[in-house]
Amino acid sequence: MMKLRARKDPASSSDVDVDVDDPKGRGSKLVGLRVQFSAKATPANWRDLIVRLGFQDGRKTSPPLPDNDASFVGSFAALPSQVLTDSLYLVGEVHSLEGQSGIAHWHLDLFPSPSETPPAQLVADSAKIGGYPGVLRRMFDSWPGDRRVTARAEATYHISTKRFCTFPSKFVHRAKTITVKTGDTEHALSPSITMGIWEAKPPIGHVSQVAIMRVKGATSITAIGRIKLDLDPNLNLVEVVDKKIWIGLQMFLEGAT
Repeated sequence: MMKLRARKDPASSSDVDVDVDDPKGRGSKLVGLRVQFSAKATPANWRDLIVRLGFQDGRKTSPPLPDNDASFVGSFAALPSQVLTDSLYLVGEVHSLEGQSGIAHWHLDLFPSPSETPPAQLVADSAKIGGYPGVLRRMFDSWPGDRRVTARAEATYHISTKRFCTFPSKFVHRAKTITVKTGDTEHALSPSITMGIWEAKPPIGHVSQVAIMRVKGATSITAIGRIKLDLDPNLNLVEVVDKKIWIGLQMFLEGAT
């Protein structure tokens, strides 16, 4: 695996150089993912899926729910077969909203594992539902709702400031609109109300927002956008989301450098 040395960003007060693992040779490492989408089926369909897959049922049972209750909520955590430090593991949650009968709101998050020895109960619970990515194959194999969805996706990367050497200083400690050019298109990036988030108009590929952070000499970027997903049992969620988001983020980085 190639290592990239990230040099000190002139906009940072840190003197620490940080190694960036770069498994794909592109000047970045994916360190987190969040995917949110909605799909429609019947409340009974979603409850059945939650039970069949062995998810934790979060509905209140006291006092007893009325016969016409349309609520449902479930959650789970799934580990890869081999857990290494920084291996991504999956945390999922699904819930209904009042007044939206049958619409399931899904949140799928992939986090780096903080330890190579996760708690025994988490290991056991993960194995029961098929682990990661097995649980997604099982889930989409039994999927009762829409197969084609539009998802809000967030992908977080550690970025090599050796590869993209000048861009951080443009965005750290700035509070005005910056223009980034990709090909023949100019994108206006404006700081939003939320600290550290920049809005791209028009979007750069699928990327409409970027959040930039400098911590102990490392540059992290979260790229946010909307993408289409086909919820097929063979879907490689990380690969598909990473590919779609990275294309826009790479254009942004190269345009800002």
